[in-house]
Amino acid sequence: MKHPFTTVKIATFTLGLIMSISSSAQDIGNLLKGGKDDVQKILGAYISPGLDAMASGLNSGWYNSAQTKKVFRVDIRVGSALVMAPSSEKSFDISKLDLKLLTPANSANTIAPTFLGSTNDGPKLNILSPAVGNISSTTIGNMTLPKGFTNGFAFAPQAQINVGTGVWGKNTDISLRFVPQITISNFSMGMWGIGLRHDLYQWIPGLSKVRLFDLALSLGYTRMSFEYKNIGLKPELGHVPADGTARDESKFSNQNLETVLSGFNAEVLISKKLLFFTPYFSLGYGYSSSSLKLKGDYPIVSDPILNSNGTIQQTYSNWKDPLSISSSKNNVYATAGFQLNILWVLRLYGSYTIGSLYNSANIGTGIGFDF
Repeated sequence: MKHPFTTVKIATFTLGLIMSISSSAQDIGNLLKGGKDDVQKILGAYISPGLDAMASGLNSGWYNSAQTKKVFRVDIRVGSALVMAPSSEKSFDISKLDLKLLTPANSANTIAPTFLGSTNDGPKLNILSPAVGNISSTTIGNMTLPKGFTNGFAFAPQAQINVGTGVWGKNTDISLRFVPQITISNFSMGMWGIGLRHDLYQWIPGLSKVRLFDLALSLGYTRMSFEYKNIGLKPELGHVPADGTARDESKFSNQNLETVLSGFNAEVLISKKLLFFTPYFSLGYGYSSSSLKLKGDYPIVSDPILNSNGTIQQTYSNWKDPLSISSSKNNVYATAGFQLNILWVLRLYGSYTIGSLYNSANIGTGIGFDF
């Protein structure tokens, strides 16, 4: 038997994030024999921590200074966030998922890695047939749960432009994040976001004319989407529809995987420019959400039927939009970082964040025009 969870694989890259799927009829057939509810619980427990960590990473790296840009001054920058997941996000207990048709083959081995977990294979599961009338449930197969991919880390790309504006009083700038829609074979991805930074120091009574440090409030929202089109799962050779209709493979050409990650954050930043070096500190709140949907029609192996001539005919049935997984997280955090100016226009950025759920590191570079 092929590895049952090769139906969904996720790969992350430093400057990009592409979700890929490889699939086979045997893999998905065996997996989905466990029933829609059980499969959704298993995949949710396995994938959601990885998606949540990536979504949380979108909230980092918006600003590396509390100093707002003057009108029409610009920064262009790229970077990446490395999110470090806590131990609770690296594994899950199968016995706590209330599964019906997927049961641990060894009751003493029920801890499985998530996508963010160990790169060792997960425990084995037995696939049970549903009990019907007086017929008891029996074991009809088994599978091994997948290994983790990242050993506790996730990446999120960042590409943005900061522009000084004159909106909302004074000393306010706007940041835009944008990655155009990129298509590689059946994969596509894109990202956009908008941020706002407003100077708070100017409103401190008695200090508006003496700039001892910079103090600002920032808000940011980012949305990233992925799609894998034409998964290509067809009915197994020799199988016919269980409802007696003619075999028609064309109805399974609409199989897509859709994933959306989004994040919103609010921060209060304080910084002090020291010649070409600007250290900063911030306190913030981040909300992130993720969703994964398997859309379209999928042929699933059904119970065989007995033909009039005494032969056994294998069948399949249609399963429409079989999976929908969503999650959201809150993260309160503190960040320390710096901005380094080199040769007037070159910028280097770095920061480290300690959060109530995730810790992360951020690094980036860019060019800026402040003079």
